[in-house]
Amino acid sequence: PEENLEFIIDHIWEIADRERCKLWGIYPTPNTYMLSRTYTLGLAKSTGQMQGYYNPGDVQLTVAVMEDYERVLHFYSRGLSCMRCDFLSVKSDNKGRGGCA
Repeated sequence: PEENLEFIIDHIWEIADRERCKLWGIYPTPNTYMLSRTYTLGLAKSTGQMQGYYNPGDVQLTVAVMEDYERVLHFYSRGLSCMRCDFLSVKSDNKGRGGCA
């Protein structure tokens, strides 16, 4: 819920710091059958709709789409752990064309 967003984000940063994760994000789809009250740590793909990370300064993204996926791979390949919140997702009603145009 929007009124709790600041609290939720602060909580996620706190958990990410405790787990020594340098990037965190949310579950990529709002499928209630797949969401759980857990965190995935390590190489954890999260959606770019909501991500937080400490900028290591030397990450150069090379693709115009799927930059969230590439960012996770960059962090993990440098030995930096990632975290996905498996209980959070975004439900959106996209009005744009979308896709890999």
